[in-house]
Amino acid sequence: MNSTDLLLTGRVAMSQGGFWTVVENTEAFRRLDIGMQIAPKGRNGVRAYPTGGTAFGVTRTSNNPSLAWEFLTYHLGPVGTKTSFEAAPHGAIYPPAHIPSFEWYVEEANFIENISANAKAAETVVFNPFTSKWPEINTRYVQPEMDLVLRGRKDVAPTLKGISENITEALSK
Repeated sequence: MNSTDLLLTGRVAMSQGGFWTVVENTEAFRRLDIGMQIAPKGRNGVRAYPTGGTAFGVTRTSNNPSLAWEFLTYHLGPVGTKTSFEAAPHGAIYPPAHIPSFEWYVEEANFIENISANAKAAETVVFNPFTSKWPEINTRYVQPEMDLVLRGRKDVAPTLKGISENITEALSK
């Protein structure tokens, strides 16, 4: 059971995660009337919003880059955002990066309180390590340990130290 599951079953009062948890659990967020907030600044006074990033692009070798770009600007613009939102099976999509589309989405996606916190958090994005090893490292070393911290089964400081050591070792291989 991960931290989102713990939150949605009432075992913890808050959970750290990304907007994907809302998109994947829209009905539960609606039913429980759960809101979003950005994480506080750390001891060093810096706030960071970790993400792996989501993006679309057109390759250099595309047979028709102009058409591909036209599609992307349509798909990620206001019309595409609205169409995606209306077609979403759970009534939610990932917030668009296009600012006018995001502003429209915030108005329409009223299933979660303070959805606009996602825009504020985006100002402090820190991308996950750029390595093909990261998904495995996160799944093996970060998430299980953080879930134990959230359950009160492990102390924060030594657990973070262990996570850091495991990540460093895994990245060095």
